Amino acid sequence: MVYDPTNMRLQLWEASLEQFQLDPLIGTGSGTYYYYGRQFRHESVQNDPQHVHNDYLELHAEYGGVGAGLCLLFLTVHYVSGWVGMRRLVREKLQPSWRAQSNELALVIGGLSAAAAITAHSVIDFN
Repeated sequence: MVYDPTNMRLQLWEASLEQFQLDPLIGTGSGTYYYYGRQFRHESVQNDPQHVHNDYLELHAEYGGVGAGLCLLFLTVHYVSGWVGMRRLVREKLQPSWRAQSNELALVIGGLSAAAAITAHSVIDFN
């Protein structure tokens, strides 16, 4: 089932959004979801919510818009840098000879793939 309305994660996400509204600019501080998650949790959540199970929502609630913006900048710089480096490798090293002299391109592709996987995983769980 792709969408399960009884999934606890959705209720934890709602609690993080309520926490975010306490201080939208700079957030409530590192590790505060541990406390605010208890305060804002839905009554059907009986487990102790220690994490949001979404790294981006937890970062957004704890560090506000400033922290979320810095995280977005961090990810953008790394992905753009990786993409530019991969294009440079293809243009300058592979095209002249069409024979790979090193495994540099494979390492860049592997690094970008791992970064994409962990970025996607952070949406549905915490790392």
